[in-house]
Amino acid sequence: MWNPKSIRNQITDELSNVFRNPSLLTVIVGNGLSRLSGAHEWSRILCNETRTHYFNDTLKINLEKSIEQGLPLPELAQILYQNNKALYDGLVYSMRNEFEKLDTNIIHNLFHDYLRDAQYLTTNYDNLLERSNLRHVVHLHGTFEKPIITDDQYYESIYEVKQTLANYIGNGRIALFLGYGHSHYDYDILQALKELSHYNFNRGRIYTIISNLDNTPYLQARLIRLGIQSIIYELPNNPTEDQRKLALAFAIKEIMETAGIDIVGNTRDQLEQLFEEQRSINKKSVVCIGLTAVNTLLEPQLPNSYWIDNSEPTKPEFIRFNLKANQYREIGGPAYVISKLLSHFGLHSELISKFANDPEGDWIYKNLLSKDNKTLHADFVERDEPIDKLNGYGTWQSMILVDHKEVKNRQRVFFDRTIDVDVNVEQDLKNKLQLSSAALNVVKDNIITYQPPIIYFDKFYQETVATILGARVPINSWIVYETGANGDKYNKHQYYFETNIINNKVNILTSSFSFSRDYLCRYILQKNGIPVDNSLLEKIEKYVDGKPAELSSQEKRLVIRNLIGNKQDLDAFVLSVAKGANIWLRRDEGPRLIIITLNEFGCIWIKLGEFKTSITNIDFDFDYVEVPAHRKVNDSWYTNSAGDIFRGALIAGLMKARINHNDDEGKFLDKKDNISKICRFANEISAMKISVPLFKQILGEAKKVYDNFSI
Repeated sequence: MWNPKSIRNQITDELSNVFRNPSLLTVIVGNGLSRLSGAHEWSRILCNETRTHYFNDTLKINLEKSIEQGLPLPELAQILYQNNKALYDGLVYSMRNEFEKLDTNIIHNLFHDYLRDAQYLTTNYDNLLERSNLRHVVHLHGTFEKPIITDDQYYESIYEVKQTLANYIGNGRIALFLGYGHSHYDYDILQALKELSHYNFNRGRIYTIISNLDNTPYLQARLIRLGIQSIIYELPNNPTEDQRKLALAFAIKEIMETAGIDIVGNTRDQLEQLFEEQRSINKKSVVCIGLTAVNTLLEPQLPNSYWIDNSEPTKPEFIRFNLKANQYREIGGPAYVISKLLSHFGLHSELISKFANDPEGDWIYKNLLSKDNKTLHADFVERDEPIDKLNGYGTWQSMILVDHKEVKNRQRVFFDRTIDVDVNVEQDLKNKLQLSSAALNVVKDNIITYQPPIIYFDKFYQETVATILGARVPINSWIVYETGANGDKYNKHQYYFETNIINNKVNILTSSFSFSRDYLCRYILQKNGIPVDNSLLEKIEKYVDGKPAELSSQEKRLVIRNLIGNKQDLDAFVLSVAKGANIWLRRDEGPRLIIITLNEFGCIWIKLGEFKTSITNIDFDFDYVEVPAHRKVNDSWYTNSAGDIFRGALIAGLMKARINHNDDEGKFLDKKDNISKICRFANEISAMKISVPLFKQILGEAKKVYDNFSI
């Protein structure tokens, strides 16, 4: 849900005035502008050359490593020039061919339409500025006919560059850097600016327009030292080329508007097209609100290793385990896993989450910025300072112990830290467990404006969800809620969130068996004075001292197996769930659907018709959907994230059908077979994870299944 933000509060009267009279403006253009036309970076062209030409394997590898380690490219070009002139010439030839294919972009059009009388200095070798019919263009680093590329050439050009800069930023002229990274590699320009900063030659003010992604403390220190004033525009994480164009063009447009200049004609149409494409992305982005965490999985190397003994009624105060085990570590949390899976399928997702400024949080954040997450947007992810004390705050971590793969009926044990959030807890901790009010307001406004097709959330960040949904649920958005297996880690008040905050606001409930049984079949019915089917409940739960008690994993598996194998009991169970869901689900817009996950047994879906006040004529359909036979595993390794992957695949299937059918109302869900197809697809993707320890291990195969999935 990214949109370019205003930079008006950074625009000075001086800059507005010079846009009215561009003959007093010098625009210094860097490679960033050519890259908006599709140009590649130097390093990419150089790597391509050294992979395929001239050098032996050893020297090729050294060059590639040098680029990765940040060796200045002019120095690498010098190595080529001195050691293999043919390769150097091939590099220049490749660059020329590359740039001759480029077309001008919207920024060039803005220059042509409104700033033709400005003076243009550029470090680029291409002729895109000339092709924009600008009147005054000077190439500081030459052209392809005589480029300045090597170390020696840079040093030889310092005096000439200094004189050129003195002429074009002196005499009170205003200078503006655009598409320029201010890299220390361009040391000829850096040195010239350093020297000129000490001279009194009536130097005008120098501005630079840079993105938030390029703006670092080190760069700001360098710019301040050189007397350059920054105007910073915002980009999303992992921006596309069109988003870069839109953000920079919008920044220039705002400067023009403060100067009283309106953009018209073809350039205005181009800008509006970029806005429309971004609006289309926003409207197709699935919003995922919830936990992002770090999961560590330990698997014993020996099948007879046991670390938990439940036979003793009392627990020792201190236990230490020494265990030889395989260790697997990955980023998890329901919202992250779902966002990652959607992104891998090529769908857009907006992750709304929060974690701490600690080592685990650093690792997560670096991953979010990687190029692998091109359509996973993390612009509303927040970070906060950790609290190192009991009941403190930090990036969430889970430790999962799982039986050796040779053990039948493998068990898993989660070690999670509980945070008690109630009236007695410090307000600072409460605040850290929710989005900040500033971020929350932006997210809420964007959701109301764009009405994303699907909004998913889990039991974390409950106040955030309450504020976003409020009394006004977006009309065209389908709200998907995950209940979790057994309560949650934050809120001690069972069912308060479901009963008082999100009641009648959820379209699609992905429910555990336990939640369906305890909340929909009993709690919500009792609360509304509807008789409960006690004979059914006696079959699907156990009692201790006359009260319902939680089933063990094995007991739950047995109950589920018996339930799906007995048509009469299954019909009774579905009817009870439907009665509770009829009361609880959203009543005004979109589908009304429940998916009950049954671990390795698959799932049950129940689709309800319009809300009925009478429980005797509830309109609903249902089906039990098994895991595809070729994906079933006999001794499941159900570790972590399989349920989240099911939900992610379910949402992906819904999105694919909604887009293919151009159906915002969900009419495609009126066909029972369509719902079963989506659930079968989700079962298959989830089953892949049951047999492997890490989420990333299934992504390649999951993408193939998604691409072949149709509805």
